[in-house]
Amino acid sequence: MGKTQIAANLAIALAQAGKSTVVVDLDLGGSNLHSHLGLPNRHAGLGDYLRARTADLKDLLVETRVDGLRFIPGGSRIMANIAYQQKRRLLRHLLAIEADYLVLDLSAGSSYNNLDFFALAPSGMLVTQPELPSLMNMLSFLKQHMLRRIRQEFATEHRMRQEFNALTKRSMDGSGV
Repeated sequence: MGKTQIAANLAIALAQAGKSTVVVDLDLGGSNLHSHLGLPNRHAGLGDYLRARTADLKDLLVETRVDGLRFIPGGSRIMANIAYQQKRRLLRHLLAIEADYLVLDLSAGSSYNNLDFFALAPSGMLVTQPELPSLMNMLSFLKQHMLRRIRQEFATEHRMRQEFNALTKRSMDGSGV
């Protein structure tokens, strides 16, 4: 089972358990969560929001067939790499959504977008296959997630950030890259 199917099933289960739930298709460039929810791809989505055709994410909420479950579509023609200011605005508006649970369906990989969307949640779930390349990709994602969080903590401490960056450039045996 894939990431999107698990996100859809988790969101449905939470809503059926009586929790107000919003599921968001953040697979920028490859959104298809609507099909896993049995919905047509005709609603305005994040593509419209990112092109500033929609002022607020709340305007994009789509009711589903499941009581208590709403959906924010990804939309078509979204580029996987969005501008930093667009991402900041999107993160701010995601945090403002009123729901017991916010389920985010992310794309694969460890782009800064994915790392920052993943960091938005107090807890997250990684989906992988029991095969070495998939497990290595998951571990790489976790490593990049932690490195990004640490760098953000040092954002205002220039000397600490330089020291940390120097440490992360060295290989595991200490010989440097």
